[in-house]
Amino acid sequence: MPRLLAALSAALLLSAPALADLDPGQVGQIKDEQKAAVAKVHAAHGNKAEKDMSPEERTQQAQEENQASVGVLDKHGVSDKEFSRYTSQMDRSSQASAKAAEKDAAEKREAKAAEKAKPAAPGEVQIERGEKVSSTENGVEVERGTPAGSASVNAPKPSSHSSHRSKRHRRR
Repeated sequence: MPRLLAALSAALLLSAPALADLDPGQVGQIKDEQKAAVAKVHAAHGNKAEKDMSPEERTQQAQEENQASVGVLDKHGVSDKEFSRYTSQMDRSSQASAKAAEKDAAEKREAKAAEKAKPAAPGEVQIERGEKVSSTENGVEVERGTPAGSASVNAPKPSSHSSHRSKRHRRR
């Protein structure tokens, strides 16, 4: 009987997932990716507050958020149970390392998004002379070939939305 018990305990220990596969850096990266995935789900649902959604919409959004989080964990080859167990057993220094890694991953993701959104640097400005041609480039009306040989640019005027404060706030 002791041999059977020893064999069973050894089999359980060997078949149990190793929690050492995770480290605080991976935890931070996974948490950041989960936050980004959940934010994408919120954006897909119009970033509505929960009070503005019907119960069916809230349920649908919660299910999609859960699927997004589990998808991130699957991408990293970690189950939800393993991840929860590892994060609950982390000591304070590991938690601090994970938070720093999460912050670094968020900064890298934001920098990458800013790089994609950044327009290409303008090249040389070419002065064209000749007949008058009008075109719209990026919301700006450009007339080329004015009589003086220069180009005139008519940009749309920004909307004048002045901030309307109540009289109570103006008195301060």
